[in-house]
Amino acid sequence: MPSVFFMAIATGLATSPAWLSISWGTYGLINGFNMDGKTAGLIVAIMWAIPVALCFSNGWVVNKLLKGNVRAGLALGAIIGSIGYLIASFYAPNYLVFAILVIGMSQSGAVFYWGSINGYWSGLARPEVAGTLNGLGNSMMSCFGFILLALSGGWVNESVQGVHSLSKLWLIGGIVYLISLIFIFISKDVTIGSSTPDKEEAEKPAI
Repeated sequence: MPSVFFMAIATGLATSPAWLSISWGTYGLINGFNMDGKTAGLIVAIMWAIPVALCFSNGWVVNKLLKGNVRAGLALGAIIGSIGYLIASFYAPNYLVFAILVIGMSQSGAVFYWGSINGYWSGLARPEVAGTLNGLGNSMMSCFGFILLALSGGWVNESVQGVHSLSKLWLIGGIVYLISLIFIFISKDVTIGSSTPDKEEAEKPAI
């Protein structure tokens, strides 16, 4: 069905930009803020505490705040990542703000997206194929991630000093996040808890 392919593409677009945050985020800390490698590694590790903390709120946010609307949860993950990258493309006054925007927010968006996509596949298809669909989404993430990383070196402006040499890279990453929203919202809507379990299972395609 079309929604399977649309959401698989959305998954690739909404999660692959986070690949840029580890490689170029670390590069930005070291070269943009003249930080030594040991300190940069520590900052990156600390930034991972943000997505780890937020991942526990995923179910509550989708079920309570978003009324079970899984697509809205997926979109929220992409939006979190895009906001961080787009702000970082023009505003990075110090290493802490830079790390939060580029690493903390992008990884939080990815974690939030993955927490929601499992619910989407389970609501779209029968359990026996939900794992396959999740694997399809992972494959799309890898494909888009490899492409972004391969091209990203050409987005670094070496004529600019400091962390702002990466501005174009974060701008492109933020745009990729936003493009994923198109594919999220043209996919079939899935709402958790909208009908009885027996009815839901009967209506799900086997794909």
